[in-house]
Amino acid sequence: MATHSKFIGVAVLAGLAAMFAFSQYRAKVDLPTNLTVVNRDSTAIDFELDTLDGGRVRLSDLRGKVVLINFWASWCPPCREEMPALNRSVIKLDSDIFVVLAVNIKEETDQIRRFVKEFGLSNNIQILLDRDSSVVDRYARALPSSFIVDKKGYVRYVAEGPLQFDSDEIIQILTELLDA
Repeated sequence: MATHSKFIGVAVLAGLAAMFAFSQYRAKVDLPTNLTVVNRDSTAIDFELDTLDGGRVRLSDLRGKVVLINFWASWCPPCREEMPALNRSVIKLDSDIFVVLAVNIKEETDQIRRFVKEFGLSNNIQILLDRDSSVVDRYARALPSSFIVDKKGYVRYVAEGPLQFDSDEIIQILTELLDA
């Protein structure tokens, strides 16, 4: 009988420990509804695009860094809505191994420059020009769309629609990837 009571006590404690551990896990993975975890090693499709300032960026050259790829257009209301938070996240994280590629879709450079000036975008956000939609067509189905790529070049998170990039949840995700 005493053995049976000890077993029940141990089972209750184990159950409570499991419930606590699960609650901690749930709190850790509480994501915005439009952010999806990619659970397999899916290498980001490589691309090379011109930058607004006349340079070129190749995604594969950024291995070893956490890359946030954001597809946007100035005429897109949700893109306009999320851009200030994207800017704040870059300032908050301030890391040499965190890169934001803001890929504009088919707009004229003058229009893009006005947008960058209007929103006071950080110089740490690289504005890329997808003039023929060849990159967005391989990545996204909607604007805005965002992809978070880890240091090994694997897509880890995908979002369709606007994100609050400077939210505690997104900053935690990015920080964990930066620290990995």
